[in-house]
Amino acid sequence: MDRTVLLETVRRIALEHVRGTDVRVYLFGSWARGEERRSSDIDIGLWSSRPLSREWIASLRERFEESTVPRRVDVVDLTQVDPAFVQRVLKEGIQWSDSEIASKPPSGG
Repeated sequence: MDRTVLLETVRRIALEHVRGTDVRVYLFGSWARGEERRSSDIDIGLWSSRPLSREWIASLRERFEESTVPRRVDVVDLTQVDPAFVQRVLKEGIQWSDSEIASKPPSGG
């Protein structure tokens, strides 16, 4: 799976999971900087006006595990981590919006 297809798949899964909520999704880390290596996981940050339930986050992680994504996806609830880390993610990360996939047909599979 090439980089573009991989990230599109991860983005689609994440955005479908948060649809209808106030949760914002950020790609951060080496994949956001274009510095990923073969062993790099994909870091996804979730920002909301309130903490997210463990069950809800576990459900998203399970969707990634059951997907065709051949990399580990690390899902971070940004409401539960150090504020300095959150500021770095919000500043340096790439926010994925639902409008980016709204006009695209669903992928097969």
